[in-house]
Amino acid sequence: MSAVKLSPQAVINFYSGENTEKVREREWIKKNIPFFKGFSLEEIKYLTENAGQKEHFQKGYEILSQGEVHDHLYAILSGEITITHNDIQNTLKKGDVFGEKAIAQENTEYSPFQAEVSKNSHLWSISKNTLNNIHLSNPTIAAKT
Repeated sequence: MSAVKLSPQAVINFYSGENTEKVREREWIKKNIPFFKGFSLEEIKYLTENAGQKEHFQKGYEILSQGEVHDHLYAILSGEITITHNDIQNTLKKGDVFGEKAIAQENTEYSPFQAEVSKNSHLWSISKNTLNNIHLSNPTIAAKT
């Protein structure tokens, strides 16, 4: 049996009764998804548990069609997403983010690309509306987005 290495925060959370798997997931998000690098683990916990949602998509599912209203940020937790723009394809993988422009724009954003699941994927997403509400209630997070 090999020893499991936990961060100091994971140890604290273990003794306080918090699920260690969730702590590891937040640590992975902070380390591997550039959008979250400046956030504390508590801020990531708030966002992942209260604001965003985790979704599972099967291969072949079209998340976004070119030209449709686009108002979500997506972070890839596992799998692959193919982005097609002007007949050019790019594959995004675990740790990549797409849709960040849509939530940063004041006006309605229409997707300039198509996003299709090329391998079964788990994504974390947050809507522009939800993020705007967080900005009103949590200035610390607002300053980082």
